[in-house]
Amino acid sequence: MHQDASGWNAFRDHALPGIRAHDREDAAALLKAYMPAETPEARFGTHAGAHLLVTGRQDHLVGWRDQWELLEHYPRMTYAAVDGAGHNVHLDRPFVVRSLLGDWLDTLAADASR
Repeated sequence: MHQDASGWNAFRDHALPGIRAHDREDAAALLKAYMPAETPEARFGTHAGAHLLVTGRQDHLVGWRDQWELLEHYPRMTYAAVDGAGHNVHLDRPFVVRSLLGDWLDTLAADASR
């Protein structure tokens, strides 16, 4: 996985405060109360709009394979499993994620102008 000083600084400044403030009991209560009985994909089928899903290839929490099945529900989804990135793909590989987001935003703008 790609790890360097700038990645650590971004993690320290943006992710670590939330991890430290995390209340496990409150999070468990939220998870129990707000998990939908069915996924949006099971309920609504497909969505033809432009979508972007970015995951880290070395994500140890969610993993890149778990999202693979979403592709059939979003026929215009760009799916990227970024090598050298973990769960915080936007911190591990910010330039790759920034490029993907820029392309997705350009696609949304083009769709809106049609």
